Amino acid sequence: MTALLNPSRLTSLPSGVRIGSQEPRLRQVPEYDKTRGYEVIDFMAEIGRPLDPWQALIILDAFATQPDGLWSAFELVVLVARQNGKGGVTEAMELAGLFLFREQLIFHSAHQFKTSTAAFRRLQDIIDGSDWLTKRVKMISRSKGDESIKLTDAAGGGSLQFIARTDGSGRGLTGSTTVFDEAAWLTASQYAAQTPGLGTIPNPRIVYTSTPPDEDIGPMPEDAWLPSVRKRGRAGEDRTAYYEWSPGPDDDVENDETMYGTNPALGLRIPLWFLQKQLKNFKAAGRLEKFVTEHEGAWPADADEQWQVISEGDWTAALDADSKSDGGIAIGISMSDDRARTAIGIFGKRKDGLRHCQLAEYGAGGKGWAVEWVQKAMAREDRTVCAVVIGAGDPARSLIPEFTAADIAVLTPGTADVAAECGAFYDGIAGKDVETRDIRHRGQGPLTAAVAGAAKKKTGNAWLWSRLSIGVDCSPLYAITAASYGYRTCPPDDYNIADSVM
Repeated sequence: MTALLNPSRLTSLPSGVRIGSQEPRLRQVPEYDKTRGYEVIDFMAEIGRPLDPWQALIILDAFATQPDGLWSAFELVVLVARQNGKGGVTEAMELAGLFLFREQLIFHSAHQFKTSTAAFRRLQDIIDGSDWLTKRVKMISRSKGDESIKLTDAAGGGSLQFIARTDGSGRGLTGSTTVFDEAAWLTASQYAAQTPGLGTIPNPRIVYTSTPPDEDIGPMPEDAWLPSVRKRGRAGEDRTAYYEWSPGPDDDVENDETMYGTNPALGLRIPLWFLQKQLKNFKAAGRLEKFVTEHEGAWPADADEQWQVISEGDWTAALDADSKSDGGIAIGISMSDDRARTAIGIFGKRKDGLRHCQLAEYGAGGKGWAVEWVQKAMAREDRTVCAVVIGAGDPARSLIPEFTAADIAVLTPGTADVAAECGAFYDGIAGKDVETRDIRHRGQGPLTAAVAGAAKKKTGNAWLWSRLSIGVDCSPLYAITAASYGYRTCPPDDYNIADSVM
């Protein structure tokens, strides 16, 4: 990619310093032979705002044309973690649209007034810093929430409007380019208010830019538009260009390699030490998932991505809210990857001979209380505990010294044994042979969420449970699977852990 560009027209790269990946993990772009993106890249350099290589890559694709002269991508989607410079992409597109290609009306909308105003001020600063641009501006309106820039007639007379999104904002006005900034909070009704008129424009396009939703701004609205856009973009839909910097399902989110892979501005504007320090701070607060959202661009799994292994229908068919075990049980323990929560699952048999699984406890931390919970379970007179199980690769293995100190033996099955148990549990819920579907559950929320968000991770000829996205905590499912292993290998008729002495 960089071989096609003149390095002197791009952001100066620091000598001897590693920079983040300039190409996203996910990229789907319509094929093209010609692009006017080089003009835009040169233009930004001439006005003193050279682009990063990754921004230039997007601009080359954004200004690519079809044989009929239309933009190859009607929709452009840019998803990247905060502070990496996604605004540089929209600034280049908006300035080029106005000053180079003489578009008559461009809309830039954001979900909040302050976000829209900040984008306007950044563009105003660019214009104020260039005599060439300033001479071509007729008027700048600074009305709060409705800022705009109008060019002179000689410069084409185009205008760029910045608005804060509401269901009615922009209705009746049609621009050749519509930019939806922070598109995670774009609703279907807001999309409907601003886009129908694009059909009357000779060469229209829509630009979506966003960071993942977080608890500070709030979750995506119920009628969020972006999930469907992400689905279409990842599928390579016609006339859609899609870019997503985010960790893969199996990436180690605490590894420097993942930070480099998800932050194109790392080494340019973001120093590695800062991300490393942020990681330590978020982990110390038990909020690793927030670090991954803010600094690595991880998105929550969409509803249509879920239920990849066990279908929702099969899981629902195995639901019995009154299910309970009769007799001995095995206990499985698992801890979330960020060590923020611990899940305890139990596995046993019911009076009718069917097997029963249950999330018995799901709480913060795990140190101290997990052992106490197991001790109380072992002290009950109405049932025996035949095994306590923690997978050898599970974060909960850090609790084993506590169990040892309490004279409680813990089984630690290896990868091959856990993989076999994953398959056995799957067969008990969704096996091809209906008669093997003999596992029942109570439909508990955290366990259901874990099953819905689970994916498969290959290991040899078998597979292990894996999470679909960083936002999924699969520890309840891991705990149930560990308990299933314990019940199968140490059946209560033969074993009672209370009789075992460390």
